[in-house]
Amino acid sequence: MPKVKYWNRLKSGFQLNTIIKKYYEEVNSAQKKGKLTAAVSLGFPSEILYGFDIIPFYPQNHASVYAALNRSREAIFAAEKLGVPEELCSELKIALNTFLYQKHLCVKLPQPDMVLCSTNICKSTIKFAEKLGSANKIPVFILDIPPLPADDTGEGLPEHHQTYITAQFFKLLDFLKDNFKLDIEEEKIMGATRLSAEASLLWNEIVNFSGLIPAPVDALDLYTHMFPYNVLRGREEVVTHYKLLKSEIVHRMEEGISGIKNERIRLLWDYMPIFSRNNFFFKLLSKNGASVVATTFFFPGAGNECRDGKCDITMDAESLEEVFGKWANAYSRLYSAVGVETKARIISDLVKKLSIDGIIMHRDRSCKPQSLPQNQLERLVMEKHNIPCLSIEADSADPRMFSEAQITTRVEAFLESLI
Repeated sequence: MPKVKYWNRLKSGFQLNTIIKKYYEEVNSAQKKGKLTAAVSLGFPSEILYGFDIIPFYPQNHASVYAALNRSREAIFAAEKLGVPEELCSELKIALNTFLYQKHLCVKLPQPDMVLCSTNICKSTIKFAEKLGSANKIPVFILDIPPLPADDTGEGLPEHHQTYITAQFFKLLDFLKDNFKLDIEEEKIMGATRLSAEASLLWNEIVNFSGLIPAPVDALDLYTHMFPYNVLRGREEVVTHYKLLKSEIVHRMEEGISGIKNERIRLLWDYMPIFSRNNFFFKLLSKNGASVVATTFFFPGAGNECRDGKCDITMDAESLEEVFGKWANAYSRLYSAVGVETKARIISDLVKKLSIDGIIMHRDRSCKPQSLPQNQLERLVMEKHNIPCLSIEADSADPRMFSEAQITTRVEAFLESLI
């Protein structure tokens, strides 16, 4: 008996696999070709690196690949056996296992020439950067993005905040020039910034298509297509891929094809996916006619300032000072960096805009600074919209924290209550 499929998967994923393979081959061979490499955290302006011909790679993103391929359990266990605390973020445990203990996945990533991280995504990455830097005796740069005031309205940064962060970007230029005796190629940075802005606009168009009923694409299917924006931001192939992805979704809209075949429930997923169980949720939800039409995890970079065809990181900026000034605002307002009241406003906007029926909140044990305020976040959203919320406890990369039977029972009961 043939298996019944309740979803329509994106065909652009085949091209994405080629992009991913080519990228890791490039990273793996970079140092043999005389190029510098940098281990970079998410939420860091990697566009700058292209002005110095430096190849960035992302330990956190690579850890999610471990989870997606069901290899994270052995990597996490190996790191803990060597003394890494169990309480540490699972993605960073995988990264430590990769770079400090030389336990690699499909390709062997190089030991980086430098470590660059930002404080606007996760404070734990600071310790990871320092550990990796000291173990390999390589320079470390910490981009400090202070938290915004709790009453931030989103209308602009305080002047001292703007000045401080803008100066950080110029310090990064000095760090690269002083440590590696490199000459800055400003036009390369400007070109990468324009490509990044173009990719951001395309990505926002793509995720906003979910406002249609039924949604032409499911957010769980779009997760993997964040890879180019996270990892290759500032390069031409990102723009090329998102143009292809957009054209596929537009074709679906014209042909009346939806992401979930019988959409009757529209969900929002708050924060990190469960990488090792993405397909499980895709099948469980689609079987019950539920489509994840939005997720707050879709805006991990400065492009989250792109809205309604306008991008705060403009493609027509005339100087690095102008770009850095706009970055100061954008990198301060990543979803992971803002306060719970601002998060509630973001979710409220999505609920109204996308006709959301219910919310699933993933309380990620690896990310306590994000998961702990979700109790308050749930209360604020329910007070405003009286919308049902389901909280599930798991881990973005550690499969030991996931009970399939328990989650299935809870999710199916939740979906039944929404009908």
